[in-house]
Amino acid sequence: MGKLFGMDFIELSLEDIIRIKGFKHIVTVNNEYIYLFNSNKWFRSTLNDSTYFVCDGRIPFFWSKLKGISIVNATGIDLIEIIYNSRTFKRVLFVGDTENVNHKIVDKFRNSGFCAEGITPEFTVSTDFEEFDYNFDGFEVVFVALGCEKQEKFIYLNKQKLKASGVQVVSGIGGAYRIFLGDYPLPRLVYLSGLGSFWRLFQEFGIKRLKRMILSVRAFIYYLR
Repeated sequence: MGKLFGMDFIELSLEDIIRIKGFKHIVTVNNEYIYLFNSNKWFRSTLNDSTYFVCDGRIPFFWSKLKGISIVNATGIDLIEIIYNSRTFKRVLFVGDTENVNHKIVDKFRNSGFCAEGITPEFTVSTDFEEFDYNFDGFEVVFVALGCEKQEKFIYLNKQKLKASGVQVVSGIGGAYRIFLGDYPLPRLVYLSGLGSFWRLFQEFGIKRLKRMILSVRAFIYYLR
């Protein structure tokens, strides 16, 4: 493993990780995650059990190279594509994003032979998470697109149920559904240059997106620790 930003990054590829038997919580780490992991004790506590860290953002990946630390660079989009293309698992649940986007990705997977379902719960206050009740039985993969903090809280509070239901892979992947579907294509050059967050801000400008950008910038204080 490679230790960086206080996290133990796995050196295995996503393909190798999903082949590991048993429950796996895959976390694709960008600057926003780095900031919250180091500044929010509760958030950090949700990411310690059965967690596999891989590096999402190109800037933290560049930093790992400068530090001589070997970590895997992979995004939530990469994870969806691997599940979609490898057919290692066939029963997939998509949680979150808008109803329209959720329906589109469910239909895409179903049309390719998957047993796919989707739900779009509305979480506006903390009690909603505790009151949420869903039967995960039969699903092998659960993707959660609720935004950074909400999706990790959702996974944390449902982790024992996910394990008991036989889920093999769970991952919070933010806005990856849309990019996978081609709604907001991320140019390869933009991603490789580490400007993906700025591109997303331009595509979906809003106060929430701007706040996330500010958190991402503030994460740089943890690069030298």
